[in-house]
Amino acid sequence: MKLTDNQRIKLREGIESVLSEDKLKGILLEHENEFGCNFYNQISGGDYRTRIINLLKELENQRKLRDLIEIVSKEYPSIKERHLIYAQLSSLIFLLKEIFEEHKNFRDFFEDFDDIYELENHLLELTEKSNNAQFLSDIDNSLLNSYPSFIDFVEKYLDKILTAKDIKDNLKQKLRRWIKINCPDAVITHEQQISSTLQSYLLITISPLGGKTKNNSRPLLNVQAELIENWGQTQNTKVELRKEDIKENGYSEKEVPNIIYKFIERVQNEYLRSQVLKGQSYDLKVELFLTRKFFTKDFEFKIPDALRQKQTAICEEKTVILRSLERLQPDKTSWLNSCIKKWQGIKKTAIIADNILAFEQENELNKLLFKAQIKQLRIRLEKQIILKISCGLPKGKSKELLFEIILEKGIPLCLWFKSKDKRDELNDSDYQSLINQLNNLITVEDLQDVNRLYAKIFDIRKRHLADTCKKRCLGYHLRILCDYTERRPINLPTFNQLTTN
Repeated sequence: MKLTDNQRIKLREGIESVLSEDKLKGILLEHENEFGCNFYNQISGGDYRTRIINLLKELENQRKLRDLIEIVSKEYPSIKERHLIYAQLSSLIFLLKEIFEEHKNFRDFFEDFDDIYELENHLLELTEKSNNAQFLSDIDNSLLNSYPSFIDFVEKYLDKILTAKDIKDNLKQKLRRWIKINCPDAVITHEQQISSTLQSYLLITISPLGGKTKNNSRPLLNVQAELIENWGQTQNTKVELRKEDIKENGYSEKEVPNIIYKFIERVQNEYLRSQVLKGQSYDLKVELFLTRKFFTKDFEFKIPDALRQKQTAICEEKTVILRSLERLQPDKTSWLNSCIKKWQGIKKTAIIADNILAFEQENELNKLLFKAQIKQLRIRLEKQIILKISCGLPKGKSKELLFEIILEKGIPLCLWFKSKDKRDELNDSDYQSLINQLNNLITVEDLQDVNRLYAKIFDIRKRHLADTCKKRCLGYHLRILCDYTERRPINLPTFNQLTTN
């Protein structure tokens, strides 16, 4: 969790009011395994207050602040309550800052406050501990819901943002999600009452049929699609291709990008056209449901015949995200269950930052895929929510094994570079630049709104793939598995196909 400056001050005041310097120093000495030897004495500062300020910043940087809060709260539960409230408030403050970077006139919505800092002070006051405050055992994930004055604030001010015409849809969706999680009793304008862009999803499943191509080398593939015209409001509709595009015996890997694009055209020209003629706009995203064998096939980066003249990849035209088809197999219920649990964890902002695992060294990743170390890799992924692989994927069977463990352990979000091609001519400096871009790509605030994440990925690809030096850009290399489990295809392929080859 990232604290705002005001929250850090309030937390410092809370710790300073209950712990003397000797007591705090003793806590850190007693927990050297968590904080390291002689940790407190390494913190600079001429007085106790300055040392607490520097201590909080250092613990934030090392992602260990939550560890200290847990220890201190055993004796002083109010400290943990404050920290949980800040976790909920900080994501709101950062979201409001983002909204008003786009929409310059802050006072259109918050006429009682001069700026975001005055607003934040007001929010902190609304949630100050009262004489009738709850004990820690009564605290749940929606602490803010227990403050009637805060509910009034949401209904008076935040609902204005949700109904405004000039605030971006992805920001409204994120704000709506924040209210639903943190302040569910607030009465706000229902989404159906607001005319906005359709959030359309084309779900495409790609699976092996078990047959072979004429040269008897590769399996033929079954490709089918469903449209969700407006996510959350409409049901899945099966999409049929034109007769001349249908191949009953399946498609080769080379043909798949063309078929994906034909589905996109079909949906836009036949299924969504009637909505556009009524004056309704849409935002169409494509989700490819694949088995782990096909995660590295780069279908979204291939240029379909219809776009050959423009030399445009599918993912430049539309947002394309990878999903797991195998998690939907009847015998893989535990995989899906683990993924759902971890999506629920993403809603708890405070724990996300502590559950991101990044592999930047090929040797480190390959070592964990040796037979003797696989158990260790499974243990490391047990509690992780986000995985970043910026060292290139392992080769051959190790690559499939890696994705199998990722799926088994329920990792909902995995980012990696597509297979490194010698033709890319990346030197060490270029590659390090890609690693830095990847590591800075996803922030905690991005993860609670899938639409925002998708938009960010699409924007990166669109800009980078248009660049003359695209092969040195992140958008050219970035692959992403984002398994948002609430949205799934209904007409699934026969699952015995998935294990035929």
